[in-house]
Amino acid sequence: MDAKKSKKYSAYLLKIENLTKRYGKFTALDQVSMELEDKSTTLLLGPNGAGKTTLIRCVMGLVYFQGKIAVDGQDVIHNNKAAKSMVGYVPQESSFYDNMEVLDQSYLIAELKGRSREEVKDRLGQVNLWDARNKRVGSLSSGMKQRLGIALALLGDPPLMIFDEPTSNIDLRGQLEFENLLTDLSSQGKTLLIATHLSGLDEHAQQAVVLDKGKMMAKGQPGELLKRINAIDTIYVRVSEDSMATAKEIAEGYSNEVMTRGGWLLIPVQVSAKASLAKAILNGCNVLDILIQPATIESQYLKLIGGGN
Repeated sequence: MDAKKSKKYSAYLLKIENLTKRYGKFTALDQVSMELEDKSTTLLLGPNGAGKTTLIRCVMGLVYFQGKIAVDGQDVIHNNKAAKSMVGYVPQESSFYDNMEVLDQSYLIAELKGRSREEVKDRLGQVNLWDARNKRVGSLSSGMKQRLGIALALLGDPPLMIFDEPTSNIDLRGQLEFENLLTDLSSQGKTLLIATHLSGLDEHAQQAVVLDKGKMMAKGQPGELLKRINAIDTIYVRVSEDSMATAKEIAEGYSNEVMTRGGWLLIPVQVSAKASLAKAILNGCNVLDILIQPATIESQYLKLIGGGN
């Protein structure tokens, strides 16, 4: 039976209570509690080393921990098989056989999961990889490899999808494709947990949880938390020569640190104002290229929301 047909025990698809994980004398997670409502999207924010990947490993039941974790009411320790069947996991770097073709790699994973070849076709089509089915995995771009990982994680139609640093190793095009996939998954009623040390996905989430040094620093609406952290994205814009003055005037309405470099405008801007600025420039100028570098969430910024040492 597909995971999606499981009984809903509560409004929370994932519930974590007093989660603590120690490695010897080192405490990787310290009394972390959080809930994910069914069909919601949550960002797990924090710098590298904050404990995000450890939390995911605990949710997957891959390591021993103290506390309680339940997926749709199924305890991940006592009912590990049932709980894991409801989770699709996309790691930061997937381990594929580079010499295998996409379709053969997919059939192999499907066989291990007890899924049909017909479902493989559906999942590859869902992430726009069916046309690449005969390519060797090693020839795929980083974004295409990520989409392959998502397709394989979707086998069995799990209600909860977990992503670990999904935008760290892909280019801008791959990031845009990933965001489109997030929109599609949300529309299908998936519950999403996205661990990241970067800004840029706040518009896709209803909740953000901030971790640092194994402790939960804050929980709330993503845009508001990023504003309190004072996260700054950088927009890179290249416009036609006759639009440069207009673009610079628009940019200076949002930022006091606009720079010009090699025909590009570099515009540091608060995450909350990024979309408005990009829209204003796109509507008012002849834009040749636009790139967005998301802010990196570092420990020192987290002091701004309280609790930092």
